[in-house]
Amino acid sequence: MGHATMPRQWAGGSVVQQAREQLKSDAVLIEQWVRGGVDALMDARLRAIVDASVALSTMPASCTAAHVDALRGHGTGVAAILHILASVAMFAWANRFMQTLGEPKRLP
Repeated sequence: MGHATMPRQWAGGSVVQQAREQLKSDAVLIEQWVRGGVDALMDARLRAIVDASVALSTMPASCTAAHVDALRGHGTGVAAILHILASVAMFAWANRFMQTLGEPKRLP
């Protein structure tokens, strides 16, 4: 099986990795997400990311140019948008795939 590769401009500067680092230190936002899920209050750029992510992961065809325009409107570049959407799509697919496999059997 082949290996997945990431374009060089993403290596080390992963948008997802940067967001994770920023968010894990924001205890207030994490608590809001625990309580309110994707409807929690957040800044406009993060809201655009979450809205596009929810659309893409729940029903891929519902992620439209309007979502991309919202990301661009908050200063998100093309490479970052591609990285966000590719990451969300990959994890959404992986979650669906794993759900079809069911729970792993534990060996004695």
